[in-house]
Amino acid sequence: MSDLVPIVVQGISWSQQHGQPVVLLRGLGTDSWFAVSADVEEARAFSSCACTVERTRRRLARLASQLLRVAGGEVEQIVLRVDGEQILRARVVVRSSTGTTTVETFGLDALVLAAELGIMPVMHWQELAALASSSQRAENASDETATELPPAIQRLLAELEERGFGTDDSR
Repeated sequence: MSDLVPIVVQGISWSQQHGQPVVLLRGLGTDSWFAVSADVEEARAFSSCACTVERTRRRLARLASQLLRVAGGEVEQIVLRVDGEQILRARVVVRSSTGTTTVETFGLDALVLAAELGIMPVMHWQELAALASSSQRAENASDETATELPPAIQRLLAELEERGFGTDDSR
């Protein structure tokens, strides 16, 4: 297995504990998943409804991708990581005629950009495994078993799979 695992947005849910949206991310072809807290605007940017695209951060991602294209650049890779403060960050690697540049940014902004560009962000396998493990430990603390997701997330994931979202063939 490669050290870099493609990451897909599996879905959006609402955290009862924190009272805000969470973005559910999963390693493609794995059972490893984790959730990232988001604000409402970030969550809306991942909506599949065409009616919200012009009213979300997705519009800004489209502008950034168009500016990059006009300038002769192309996003080569987006690598996700979690920093020491437990915040999802991303390293966006941009290739142009003058060379390669790396831009550090917030992870959810990079995920929105990736969705707009049609590219799949990646994460180092060891980090994904550690995040998935800590997600399971957090569930255990709330009387859930280590092998089961909370029922609300199970229902959301089942609904998304029925619709074909986040499956390996959805690219």
